Amino acid sequence: FLIATLVPGVTTQVATFQVVNSFGLFDTRWAPILLYMGTDIVSIYVFLQFIRGIPVSLDEAARLDGANSFTIYRKIIFPLLKPAIATVVIIKGITVYNDFYIPFL
Repeated sequence: FLIATLVPGVTTQVATFQVVNSFGLFDTRWAPILLYMGTDIVSIYVFLQFIRGIPVSLDEAARLDGANSFTIYRKIIFPLLKPAIATVVIIKGITVYNDFYIPFL
């Protein structure tokens, strides 16, 4: 994880352009959307660590009360994820605001 975060985005510009061009996304709106959504290791790490901190007993108690998996996620897990979602939105918003390269793909 740490090695991937230490690699600056500038060093991967040629490879990123080749991938975008090979998928036929060059000069489309989908290129920056897919790049912003799928290349953020920090967001994945934040969500993963936050979900690992949620006790399993919450799921078990909801299951005993008769809740299905979707209800457990929607009524218990998702509300607990709001601080992590806010953190990721702020971090990603600053990244998107300060980025000048990806919009030109």
